[in-house]
Amino acid sequence: MLGQPLNAEELKALCSIAANSTFPVPKAHSARLVMQGLIASKGEQAFVITDKGIAALVERAEDLAGCTEGSPEEAELEAVANALDGLGV
Repeated sequence: MLGQPLNAEELKALCSIAANSTFPVPKAHSARLVMQGLIASKGEQAFVITDKGIAALVERAEDLAGCTEGSPEEAELEAVANALDGLGV
């Protein structure tokens, strides 16, 4: 769906935006996320997640489903799930 997979920092930024967190989104990450259509700018350093961004989070959660308990993937799944919860998905 995305072309190139998101790196860990981009995924963290996407989750942060989705959850309305205060995690600062570096310009390089936000630019790539905007170019891919995963987020949209709503002002200076303010972003909203798009339907395509939500779909990317859902896809990542599905990829991580069934991961090993206590693994780094489980922590990533929790972050993605929290972001989706924050979006009401």
